[in-house]
This record gives sequence, structure tokens and C-alpha cells, in this order.
Amino acid sequence: MTVRECQKALTAFDMHCHIFSLDILRVASRITRLLEAECGCFNLDTGGVMSRAPKSELMTAMETCQYLKITQRTLYRYLQSRQIPAFKLGKEWRFVRSDLEQWIRDRTRTAVNS
Repeated sequence: MTVRECQKALTAFDMHCHIFSLDILRVASRITRLLEAECGCFNLDTGGVMSRAPKSELMTAMETCQYLKITQRTLYRYLQSRQIPAFKLGKEWRFVRSDLEQWIRDRTRTAVNS
């Protein structure tokens, strides 16, 4: 095999590898979109599983405090000033995980833009 033939073969091999890489990325992207649509539990950017719970999972005040890593006093202060999305179920406050995630994203954008 001549040098020119080797270079041609190598170029063809490089093109094949590049196309194969793009196909893998397309498949991974499609799988990610499907998993996010079904259960909201996968994020390729963060390297995998975000939460095993569905996005619409209802959370108690205690679970919300743990999720946000804040004290109950801080949570109730947010509730009193209507700064956090929540609703009452009987006498207890409930929080929807997807609403909290959106609330966090909104607050993050506001802080970055300020």
C-alpha cells in the first residue's frame, strides 16, 4: 500500500468515525428528550438522573425544605410573603416539584440579569 492509499484510507476512516459520533449524539439526544418527557428524571447536561420522582410530585413542607436546603422558618417566611409557589391541601402546604424548579430557574435568571 502506498502512502497516498494510506492517507486516503485514513481520511475515509476519519469521516466514518465522525459520522458515527454524530449518530451517537443524535440517539443520546433523542433518548434524553424521551426520558424528560416521560418522567422528567434525566438530564444529559448534568450527567444523568436528576430525580427519580416525576416532575409533578407533590411535596410536603418538610420535603421542600430538604429539597431547597432551607429551614422551615425560611420556607414559611417565603409562604407568608407569597414568594414561593404553593397551595394548601386541607391545613397543610403542598409544593409541586416542577413549579419549584421553575421558581428556582426564574430566581437564578433574575439574579444573573441584575
